[in-house]
Amino acid sequence: KTKESIINCLSSMFFAAYYLDMEEDTFRMVTQYDEVGGVLGSERRCSEALRTYAENFVHPEDRKEYLEKVGFEQLKNVLSEGHPLVALEYRRVRCEDGRVIRNNGWIRASVVLAEAVNGKPKTAIYLAQDITECKEKEEKEHKILKEACEAASHANAAKSEFLSRMSHDIRTPMNAIMGMASIAKECLHSPEKVAECLNKIDLSAKYLLSLLNDVLDVSKIESGKMVIHKKEFSL
Repeated sequence: KTKESIINCLSSMFFAAYYLDMEEDTFRMVTQYDEVGGVLGSERRCSEALRTYAENFVHPEDRKEYLEKVGFEQLKNVLSEGHPLVALEYRRVRCEDGRVIRNNGWIRASVVLAEAVNGKPKTAIYLAQDITECKEKEEKEHKILKEACEAASHANAAKSEFLSRMSHDIRTPMNAIMGMASIAKECLHSPEKVAECLNKIDLSAKYLLSLLNDVLDVSKIESGKMVIHKKEFSL
């Protein structure tokens, strides 16, 4: 009675529950969907029931893993007092003639050891829980995280390209300033030549200053301190 009350209590928490007698090789329904019951019935051999369920209600891509984890022989070898639980997640579908005709979301199947004799499993409980909502939430969060990583990667690449271009642009007027300064030193005897060099130095310095201001503007934008001024201008 105690065992049955525990099973009934557990079955109320899951949409499907089965009682497995590992010694007698029986698979008895406690609660299940009518659709599944129409295929499995209320009781049959464990090995046959699990294989039939997999062929009719487990997605073809998940079927191999399902049978490898919760197949009857596998459960007999794995379940023990030291390893009382076997669980896996799979996509539940409805198959006919080997074809998937309907998807029913994600299921977490858990087989819990109920009783063992001489270290071998005697009875177990098979429980099925619908985790479709959790999976959809998990996939949504994964998508958001992936998009955030991609955005960060693009931003990092854009920053690297900006720094590469900016370093090149800054070097150009700097070279002009240094070059014209060297020429001016060698032409001190020619005021006209010195004046020409100083004029070019002045133009390059102003251009360099505008580049540095652009760099500071980017820094302000990133820190949220950029202030936009509204004023009329000629197109």
